Amino acid sequence: MTRHPVFLGLFLSLPCFLFTLQAQAEKVCSTINCDCASINSLVLARQCAAQQRRVLEQCVQQSVADTEAQGALVQAQSRQQWCTVHGLNAEPLALSTKNADINTPKSIKDEKKVVEGLFWSVSEDIHYFGQLKEGGDLASAQAVLKLALNHVNNLFEAQKRVERYWLERGKEKKQRAAWSKYASSNAELARDWQQLADGLIRSAETNTAEQKLQLRLYVLLGQVYESSAFAFEGAEDWQQAALAWQGAARASMDLSELLLSLGLTDEKIIPYRDLSAARLYRASAVSLKFDKTEQAQRLAAQADRFILSPEQQPQVQAQLSLQAEQALPATSLAVAD
Repeated sequence: MTRHPVFLGLFLSLPCFLFTLQAQAEKVCSTINCDCASINSLVLARQCAAQQRRVLEQCVQQSVADTEAQGALVQAQSRQQWCTVHGLNAEPLALSTKNADINTPKSIKDEKKVVEGLFWSVSEDIHYFGQLKEGGDLASAQAVLKLALNHVNNLFEAQKRVERYWLERGKEKKQRAAWSKYASSNAELARDWQQLADGLIRSAETNTAEQKLQLRLYVLLGQVYESSAFAFEGAEDWQQAALAWQGAARASMDLSELLLSLGLTDEKIIPYRDLSAARLYRASAVSLKFDKTEQAQRLAAQADRFILSPEQQPQVQAQLSLQAEQALPATSLAVAD
């Protein structure tokens, strides 16, 4: 049989090619770090380590598959390729707030004015939304919610620039004080948005237009709670941070339930269920900072239910337990149980 030199060359080079793909994939996935070593609960730290190993394996496998299918290395974004149980410095997380590149402001005075102006804008958004909703102008109310979400995101980024300014100057007390002030003001906004959302629940049951309004409001509410939670973390007010993360989780859980009631398939709701889980896992991580180990484990177990089907839960949990026995030495942890 005559062997064509071109095909023979491809055949002989295939192992090298696959090895290169594997190496590239491992480099891309090496940025995954669930910060398990910082978790001072033996049960959760072992679960974190076992889960991280599964996430890394999935990332490498999916990245190689993407490369073979598309001709270019693509970091996979499939479900559960993010940290579930995690420490506070974990990446990546399935949260709405992403770590954007933040520039250091030249003037802290000017940046504080930006923060104050955006707080005023969000307060006005709340006022106008309430008026428009009560007046029945739901289309304009939708537009206000869209604008408000931009204001909320821009506000958080401005506050991150304030943080960067103080951190680069070694002024940690000023940094914490800035987060504390922001967190307190933002928590008030969250309460106002929550009241508006509660009011819509009562009136939107048979009104499709108001249901659509409710969907956007849940997205906004979750984002406000999420930015509040990060702010309380920055202020090292761990108890309030845990409460804010639970508020953010409730918003995405309510959003998922409303989408289901409107006839969306489970597949389309997966991102919102993942978001609920991520926020609950974060609440779990923060709870450990003020010695609420039982609460942390309860919140993590609640989060598990959002990413595992009833059929998967016993099998996956058994697998995690088995892996956890070998994943993290008990002697490397401070046990808070």
